[in-house]
Amino acid sequence: MAVLGAVFIANGTPLEEPAFHKGIDSGSCSVLTNVDGAMYTVAVGIGTPEQRVDVVVDTGSNLLIAESCLCKDRGYCEPNTKCFKEKDSSSLSLVEGKRGPSTAILNFGSGSILTEVATDVVRIGSVKAHMKKGVMLMIDQLLDFSGEDFEGICGLGMPNAEDGALALRIAPRTSPFE
Repeated sequence: MAVLGAVFIANGTPLEEPAFHKGIDSGSCSVLTNVDGAMYTVAVGIGTPEQRVDVVVDTGSNLLIAESCLCKDRGYCEPNTKCFKEKDSSSLSLVEGKRGPSTAILNFGSGSILTEVATDVVRIGSVKAHMKKGVMLMIDQLLDFSGEDFEGICGLGMPNAEDGALALRIAPRTSPFE
């Protein structure tokens, strides 16, 4: 088991906190779960009331992606995973486009996912944030994870400064999902 945040563990023994963390008070620690030696997940609470999903920690992206129950209901996602029930969150707001909710196609080395862009309250550890246009709800996927239970991604990568806080390419009319 590993810990993310300002607690550093080596062989079960806490290490001295690095100087760059001293005096920083705004963080939180969260337990990471090792999944078959292939990836780490972290528990994320989304919405009001909070719904928990276990998302893959990814240093190569910078978005929060959670499986929408619409994906499972339509048969595009695994039936045994946890998902986010959009209708059960009173704080959820889908970003509206010209023809309904805005969608984005996100591409990864393991495949592509189709998401709805949303705003909602998110908690990791003890830190809560109102993620304006910062929650991507997966409604379809073409991922090759060989049966892994995939509920989303917590991107820890730096945002691209050229694109601003959040830059998405809106899904074109033709996509791999049609």
